[in-house]
Amino acid sequence: MASKNVAIVSAWGRGAWLAHQLQQEGFHVTVLDVSSLLPSVSSSQREGPFGVFLPSTLSDLQKQYLLSDNFHSVKQGFSVYTSQGPVEFQGPLYSFLRKKRKDFCLLDSLLSDTPDLSEVIKTLWHQKEKKQMIEEIEDSESLVRLALELGSSYFEPLNIKKFIGEILRTKKGSPSLDQLFNEKNKACSFSPLFSNYFLREASQRYFEEVKISLKEGGVQWLDISKQDADADLRDLGFAKKCVQFSLKGEKKDFSFLIWTLSGPETTRCFSNALSVLFPNWKEPVKIWRFFSLPWDQGGFENVIPSLLIILPSLHREEENDKEMISLKKYKSVSHIDMWTLCPYSRRFDEQVLSSCLGSTLDRLRTIFPHCTISGVLPDKSYYQEYYVQYESNRLLEKNSFYNKVHPCLFHLNPEAAGKIDAYSLIQQSDRILKTILSKR
Repeated sequence: MASKNVAIVSAWGRGAWLAHQLQQEGFHVTVLDVSSLLPSVSSSQREGPFGVFLPSTLSDLQKQYLLSDNFHSVKQGFSVYTSQGPVEFQGPLYSFLRKKRKDFCLLDSLLSDTPDLSEVIKTLWHQKEKKQMIEEIEDSESLVRLALELGSSYFEPLNIKKFIGEILRTKKGSPSLDQLFNEKNKACSFSPLFSNYFLREASQRYFEEVKISLKEGGVQWLDISKQDADADLRDLGFAKKCVQFSLKGEKKDFSFLIWTLSGPETTRCFSNALSVLFPNWKEPVKIWRFFSLPWDQGGFENVIPSLLIILPSLHREEENDKEMISLKKYKSVSHIDMWTLCPYSRRFDEQVLSSCLGSTLDRLRTIFPHCTISGVLPDKSYYQEYYVQYESNRLLEKNSFYNKVHPCLFHLNPEAAGKIDAYSLIQQSDRILKTILSKR
């Protein structure tokens, strides 16, 4: 019977925790692994521009699936470089900065359980140096963008400049500052930015161990080849209470289909199913591209933390200055990973990538003036299609998690989550699990 069958289309262990939990709940779970159909990239490239948050709210099993066989703690926590210098979220000065620096006061208010934005804005109101206030506002806006990219809960994007502008144009107390910030502009729940933070490199052996563990637990695991992909899901369709498609030449009924591939990955692996799975899909606007910085750069590798996010310079006119930069260094490799956003439509254009690399290196040399920093263009044949950005925070509608194309289909990907970090996807997995259990 289809009522107990769940199919998960996966790659590189995505949805493994969810597969385990569903099997424990008595479902018959089939994992269709398409790792072999995706570009062969290094472990650090698979992990993307960010690390892994481990808030205390996670279960031991969730933490186990989020980490891997090769990981290390980022002792100083999540680190960012703002217009006023670097800040380590778990560094010795951060508790002081959260109280004294206005941009981090605002960040703390935005991400806490009981934000009081109006009080923070009142503090900004009395800032004497207008230039400094503008810089703090821009830093705050950048941090909110980062929180939206990495946060565990969805909240409405804030146009801080607009709100500040309204305040500055308004006579004090009319309208009241509290009226400018209603409930929809407040964070829904805790953000992981202040949690323990890790970098991981999951080896091929680790994914094999995940596979073996799931199979021993009763999960059916199918490695999908190119030939299988051309045949499987060709007849994907939705009946009244199930999903139907051919699997290894045999037509199957599943009560639920969980899709972990991004839109670009779906195009690569199952182009014939794209219109069914993403009926309103549009190409991403930007993609996080990987560049390599050779290790020996005049001590540069010694002055940056394990992971450093350089926030956009929103007051600069140059377009490339308005993007985030992610710098990651691993103990096991002889280079520094650098990620930055590039136009998706021109992700293979060597001239565009060269310009992007050049302007990014110029920013780094400004921040680290005593270092001679050089970089290498990405290999044309290797690129990651999972870390993409769309025009809006989510490609799928805000309520699409409950009002989907079909009630049997669940998306576990950036298009549905609006975020790309591993912790957010675990949170989304938990929501999917609860919804499926409520329907059985």
